[in-house]
Amino acid sequence: MINLTPANFQKEVLDQKDPIVVVFGNFWHSKTKKICELLESEKINYCFLDIDDQSEIAMKYSIRTSPLVQVLKEGQVIAIISSEFKIDKLRQILSTGLGN
Repeated sequence: MINLTPANFQKEVLDQKDPIVVVFGNFWHSKTKKICELLESEKINYCFLDIDDQSEIAMKYSIRTSPLVQVLKEGQVIAIISSEFKIDKLRQILSTGLGN
């Protein structure tokens, strides 16, 4: 997991040619913890953005719910997985590089 900040957001997310998973949330939120634990157990690389600490980035991406998982490719959101997080759906998106 990579903790995102304004200093590394460009390099770690926007400049990536391959799809990158970004979890927007709060470390204290139980659903966020479960998603992060699942990603780690499945050995999926991801970035985490704490929406309280990095509110300017969260606002830029119109984050209105937490936790929210987005897949970005070359700075563009290609998929959003919010209400019911499904690891199979995420794996399909990552393998094809295509969003919804």
